[in-house]
Amino acid sequence: MSWLKKIISFAAGLLVFDILAATVSTQMVLEEIAALGVDISLQTRLSTTLHDIAGLMPTFSPIFGLGFLIAFWAASEVTKRTKLSADMVYAGAGAVSVLVTLLTIEAVFGLTALAAARETTGIILLSLCGLPAGVIYRRLTLRLHAQTKL
Repeated sequence: MSWLKKIISFAAGLLVFDILAATVSTQMVLEEIAALGVDISLQTRLSTTLHDIAGLMPTFSPIFGLGFLIAFWAASEVTKRTKLSADMVYAGAGAVSVLVTLLTIEAVFGLTALAAARETTGIILLSLCGLPAGVIYRRLTLRLHAQTKL
């Protein structure tokens, strides 16, 4: 399969992660503000979410993308050597990659990558955003590979 097709598959998975993680992070912050008694309209929630998706993507993509590169390579190696479900392996790789990236940023730089990652619930929810990234990468790669053989 051409590298271009793998890059397209990777970009699609990363894009889904970026959108989901920015949405989770934004909504968690807005929920904290709402808990203080501030009324937040649906329009404000939507516009803030869209703003954050666009604003965070340039930062999210290279940082979490590097983690996904390593994780998806490892997932490929695991699926070659075991009989485990490839979808499960890639999904797990995506989630673990996000968790490791968040913890590494905290340990190395002393920074919380996203406000949502200040709490265990946020770390778990952000890590779960990596699940579909892995599955999308794997399935789109398979689909594009199958089209090449036709």
